[in-house]
Amino acid sequence: MNVKAIWFPLAIAVLSLTSTADANESSRPPVVEGSTSVAPTAVVSPPDLCAELDKFGDPARCDAIGPGMAPWWDDNVCCDSRTCWEPGRRGCWPGTATYWCESAVLFGDGSLTCVYEVPSFCDVYPCGGAPTGITTEPLEHAICCHDVGCYDHEGGLCGGIEVWCGKGATNADGTVDCFDDEE
Repeated sequence: MNVKAIWFPLAIAVLSLTSTADANESSRPPVVEGSTSVAPTAVVSPPDLCAELDKFGDPARCDAIGPGMAPWWDDNVCCDSRTCWEPGRRGCWPGTATYWCESAVLFGDGSLTCVYEVPSFCDVYPCGGAPTGITTEPLEHAICCHDVGCYDHEGGLCGGIEVWCGKGATNADGTVDCFDDEE
């Protein structure tokens, strides 16, 4: 059998398949973004760490911070059951879970704390500063307030209204009086 006779039909077949593929490709309508004919790819985002709530509806794994004080983070964090860290170049390592935080305080050792803003004491309760003769120390943390008074819950469960107190005094019974100015 002649070699040209074998290769010629094979070459014709390959060319016809290629031209058919090109014809089919060019006969397709152009892909338009947002078109329903293109299946969208789902982007899975890590869960928001501050969205995990305790039994009172407060963020369980994030710390409270005063209004306008939350440092912008808007990135992922790697957390075990107690601590969070800034992800490495390759992401999170085994034994940690990936979360997202809008705001976080980063420490020098790479650990961090995700934070959420609470209202100031004066945004919720009447303020007027400290009464005459009382010297207040800087408190600078969140306190938990109920109908019977406020107390320093030291990052534990609140069960009341969590507010930020800049200057306050702790009483003998453990309650806290907040003397922030209304300014």
